[in-house]
Amino acid sequence: MSRLGESTPGRFIVLEGLDGAGTTTQGALLAARLLERGIPVELTKEPTDGVLGKIARAFTDGVTHLEPETVALTFAADRIEHTVEIRALLEAGTWVVSDRYVASSLAYQTSQGLPFEWVRTLNSRAMEPDATIFVDTSVEACVARLAARGEFNTGPFDQAAALEKARALYLQAFASDVPLGRLVEIAGDASREQVADAIWDALAPLR
Repeated sequence: MSRLGESTPGRFIVLEGLDGAGTTTQGALLAARLLERGIPVELTKEPTDGVLGKIARAFTDGVTHLEPETVALTFAADRIEHTVEIRALLEAGTWVVSDRYVASSLAYQTSQGLPFEWVRTLNSRAMEPDATIFVDTSVEACVARLAARGEFNTGPFDQAAALEKARALYLQAFASDVPLGRLVEIAGDASREQVADAIWDALAPLR
């Protein structure tokens, strides 16, 4: 689905990156800047806090085991419900900043051995964001951050080999014709403030 018509004042911005890339922090910094300028904004994430999202989160946290196909289906279903909420916010003139979206499925679910095109088809009904910001942080930096938080090797995706594979698949997704809106790659190894400034500058055409 394409985003709502061009007259819609709300904007849908997605932050993507490896686990440990800093997308959650950058989402909060972006939302704060928007609010400072009087722009209403809602921070959201995937998996969501909904019924389906909690099932997906239990898997990513290493609490429960699910087959790769089940994981992909659960994330896609959670995303459809998420899309309903996003549309309502956009219609109200609110910006939506989401920590992860379709590209995460294309990277992480396919890293489990699922066909790229199958995962893509599962998510073909998800709405297109206005922009996808990829915080491209090195695997080494991500591992160090996860280890510092006690989150390294705690789930199926929080491992060095999985992160390497996910990054390659992210780049494959970005090189494809998957509708991700305006695509921007930001160097994530820079300081938190430098990354935030780069994201803010990249979104200038949408403000």
